[in-house]
Amino acid sequence: MTVLKHFPGKGSAGKDTHFDLADVTDLHQERELYPFSRLIREGLADLIMTSHIIHRGWMKNTRLPSRPRSSGAAEEKIGLPGLIISDDLLMGAIVKQFSLEEACVLAVQAGVDILLASNNSPEGTIPPFPPVYETLLKAVEQGRIPRSPSSRPMPASRP
Repeated sequence: MTVLKHFPGKGSAGKDTHFDLADVTDLHQERELYPFSRLIREGLADLIMTSHIIHRGWMKNTRLPSRPRSSGAAEEKIGLPGLIISDDLLMGAIVKQFSLEEACVLAVQAGVDILLASNNSPEGTIPPFPPVYETLLKAVEQGRIPRSPSSRPMPASRP
C-alpha cells in the first residue's frame, strides 16, 4: 500500500514539527497539493499521512493540527482516499500542547483512522499505551467519538 505524506504539504512550513507546531496560514502554496491530487486522481494513493501543521483559513477548529476531515479547503479540492494515518502523535508539535490521550481523541474526532505514536518525542520516551486505549473507550462511551467508523470508502486494492 502507498502512503502519501505529509498532507497537505509542508514545503512552506518553515518549522520542524518534530519540535514545534507550524502555522502555514500565510505560507502554504497551492502547488503543494499537486502531488497529492495527481496520485489520488490516478488511483495510486491508499493512505494519507497528515502533517502537524495548521492553516487557519482551512480549519474551523485549529485546536489539533492535521485535521484531515474538517471541511478544509485542501481536502475539498482534491478529495481524500480511504484511510488517514496521523503523523507521530509524540512529536513536539503535539506533545507541547496535549497529552497523548487527548491528542488521540482529537485525532479520531478529526477523522484519523490510524493513530501513530512512536519514540519520536523530543524527550525520546514513549508513554504507556493502556491509558490511551482506556481514554478512547471512555470517549466512545461518552459519545465524543463514534462507536463505528464513518462510511468513508476503503482504498481499492491493486495487483
